[in-house]
Amino acid sequence: MRSWLPAAILALISVVTLPAEDEGVARTVDLSFQFLPPPLEDTRYSIGVFEAKGRLVRRLHDGTPESAFPAALNGLVVKWDGKDAAGKRAPNGRYEVRGYAVGSLKLTGVAIRGNDWMGDDPQLRARDVQALAVGPDGTLLVVLVTPPGAEFLAAYRESKLVWKAKLPFGAGSGAGAWGLAAGSDQAFARRGTGAPIAFRLNDGTAVPEAGSFPAPENEKGWRLEAGRIELPAREGVAAREIAVSAGEPIPQVVASTGPGLLYVLEALADRSWVRVRGLELESGSGSGSLGRTIFERNIRPPAMPEADAGPTLQLELVKNPLARNRRVNPVITVRATADAKGTHLVSDDGLRLRTISLTPNIEVVALAKGPKKGAIRYFQRDAAAAEEFLVEGADQIMQFEVGRCELGDRGEVISEDEMEVPAKR
Repeated sequence: MRSWLPAAILALISVVTLPAEDEGVARTVDLSFQFLPPPLEDTRYSIGVFEAKGRLVRRLHDGTPESAFPAALNGLVVKWDGKDAAGKRAPNGRYEVRGYAVGSLKLTGVAIRGNDWMGDDPQLRARDVQALAVGPDGTLLVVLVTPPGAEFLAAYRESKLVWKAKLPFGAGSGAGAWGLAAGSDQAFARRGTGAPIAFRLNDGTAVPEAGSFPAPENEKGWRLEAGRIELPAREGVAAREIAVSAGEPIPQVVASTGPGLLYVLEALADRSWVRVRGLELESGSGSGSLGRTIFERNIRPPAMPEADAGPTLQLELVKNPLARNRRVNPVITVRATADAKGTHLVSDDGLRLRTISLTPNIEVVALAKGPKKGAIRYFQRDAAAAEEFLVEGADQIMQFEVGRCELGDRGEVISEDEMEVPAKR
């Protein structure tokens, strides 16, 4: 157990000012603050630099463990080079360095809703299904379109994922949508009219020199004709037509190995519901239903599941016995945020308290109270899925101060002890 000084946080500042090459050029500064860590166990620190009016200028640490900070005689060391988040020198003025000590936050994934492909493999965060084919051995092949830069060819047998292969993205793959075909022992994929890429059908091993893209064999199985799914009449097999239910996704692609097995890719016009189904059909003739479903995967993200979920939530902070401003029962407003790197739980002044997921470009985020004290339900949704996480331990957050400084006209740094205190009016 630590032994703590029953006093305000000790903040020391040391300054290294590098001389400018020419007169009149702003100098580069290297500020080093020391602070006593607040009394919390298993702590991570989120620290930022703020201007006098409270605006966040730069995040210095996002959930950094105590062991990662350099240690000095009077506490842990925090450095700032005097630059803002854009890498430019911060304007002249007074600045405060402060942050939050965050205790052990437990993060648990609760549910994934609206994307059945992710249940097979978390990498298959499909936003769309672009192509479908069936091999002669009954292997189902699909191209799953995930966030930019990650498109996959996935193979299924008896409703189980047996292999997946990442498809090349961008230049060199041709233009347009992916197409699929299956030969006797190979799976072929190509973008638009580009060169085909081949994989061994049994295990997904890449084939260095792909042959020609196989021609479709529509006359051997079911096909789309004028918005209907039909089986053309041929020797020994009567013509059949399958009805499509109103309100259901519209068939886009069909593939089969014969009259008794049909795979169909269906979608609504806005792609808000995309479905792949495998169907076993009884022999016969005439019109009928789609038969017994032997395979089904949907992409249909629901709306946020909780009516009380919103962008912010209030939490009561743990009182910091070392703080200069010893407020009673301080309260923090936390926000759910999303950016190109993931989703985060953020303080109202802009510091990241916890990264929730590394899924980029999430479209909607929300928070709600959890089932017990210190618990938060975190919701996120994009075109692929709606997800729910449980954050526990959010009642173990403590605010603390690091130090203050002032940047002068020519880049010199005025330490906290030298700063003039405004006269009281």
